[in-house]
Amino acid sequence: MDATLLALVSTAATAAAETTGAVESALTSIAAGMLPSAAITTLPATAGQVSVPLSLELAAVFVGAVLGGLAAADHRLDIMGMATLGITTGLGGGIIRDVILLDHGVAAFSSSSYLLTALLASALAYFFTQVVHRLKPVLFAVDAVSLGLFAIVGADKALRAGLLVLPAIMLGTITAVGGGMLRDILVGDVPKLLKPGTLYGLAAMASATFFVLLVDYVHITKGWAGMVAVALAIAVRGLSAWLRWETKPAPDLSPAVFGVARRISRRRGPTR
Repeated sequence: MDATLLALVSTAATAAAETTGAVESALTSIAAGMLPSAAITTLPATAGQVSVPLSLELAAVFVGAVLGGLAAADHRLDIMGMATLGITTGLGGGIIRDVILLDHGVAAFSSSSYLLTALLASALAYFFTQVVHRLKPVLFAVDAVSLGLFAIVGADKALRAGLLVLPAIMLGTITAVGGGMLRDILVGDVPKLLKPGTLYGLAAMASATFFVLLVDYVHITKGWAGMVAVALAIAVRGLSAWLRWETKPAPDLSPAVFGVARRISRRRGPTR
């Protein structure tokens, strides 16, 4: 009996691997026919690193920390609260990711430029709140870019650490939205990510998902995959704001489902 079960499991695993390999090969062939040769790579997902200019990374940290500084001002916190929320919002997602990965170091502490940028941005938002509020359209645009950047950097670091597809997507999403969640928790609010609203979390997850799938299954270079993933995050954020796409609380489907079951039971009549 045990031998039969092992044989069945082995056969199923082999069939799944062959199917995955066939799909992967087909996707790579399609991509090779549509894209320039420079966009296709034979390297595994663990090799190489997505290249994001330091200026863009610092811009992403800056915008996140500005939102932290605004939250500190709105909740009438002191300077320590401002610094805490600024650093948490700007760098918190990456810190969570790096703590989970353990042996790869905390990127936020690898250079003082990250912490200094977060402190400066939060201070500007804290002491010049009215001016910053007027710049919210600009902040929204840069935040959409930074959301995609954080997502692909987090997903790439997870892939280089040898994680599988789903954990890599999860870590990419956490990198993008983790700072905002920590900020809301620190001020005693339900994280905005968990409440009905614009598609912020979905944009981060979509960006991380596309990046991981393009790199791991289609074998597109990380540079090209990163550009596509960031563009997707910008598109989802922009369209959700423009068209007012919002998530809704989940409806209770119990009355509909069980009501149908009861109606079917009544039509059949009592069983004998």
